Amino acid sequence: MYEFLISGGGVLAAIVAAVVGYAAYRHQKRQDERVVEREHAVSLREQAADEREKVAQASRLHVVFIPSLSRLVAGAYDWTLRVQNTSSQPLTDLNATYQDQELRFDSSTGHLTPGAIRRAKVPSHLVHDRPLHSTTVINFSDANGTRWRRFGNGSLQYQIVEPSGSSSWSSIQNPEVEHVPDSTVDTILDEIDDVLEENSEPYRRSFLPPGMQ
Repeated sequence: MYEFLISGGGVLAAIVAAVVGYAAYRHQKRQDERVVEREHAVSLREQAADEREKVAQASRLHVVFIPSLSRLVAGAYDWTLRVQNTSSQPLTDLNATYQDQELRFDSSTGHLTPGAIRRAKVPSHLVHDRPLHSTTVINFSDANGTRWRRFGNGSLQYQIVEPSGSSSWSSIQNPEVEHVPDSTVDTILDEIDDVLEENSEPYRRSFLPPGMQ
């Protein structure tokens, strides 16, 4: 009888030990999963922060089209692509295309110091009424040497260079929404005011839809 009780007690102890061991295993597994989840969340936040930092300076390239009265066609306007570096660091290797045609900036260095402005005339035969931002692509390098291209809607892509030397473009990056300095806005408005002072009617009509001009 005692042997039976001792034997039964040993089995029970073994079962209890197995249950406790399994419970400890499950607890440790859940702990490990939580650690992995936290590490993954931290990694995602760090990646997002790196992306924001990477796109920060590229987002501060300000682009606008400025009109001027045509010297060849009465009542018509020529258009100039105006690019300004509103960041605190230089941009380099600047070039641009409009409808896949390369534009020539007023400086061939392609260098934009902080606050610097570059202008490029848009060929008149490419513009009907007013230029289309959707056909404009700006290429440049940031202060870290990363190559970027900026599309007409403001979206960005950076160049990824592989160890083999081959390169590709990143997925589309949304620019950081940055307040445009008042001095930049004032300068643009002054340039437009100069045009309007000379002849405002053709400029006004160019922004009206057909049938309302």
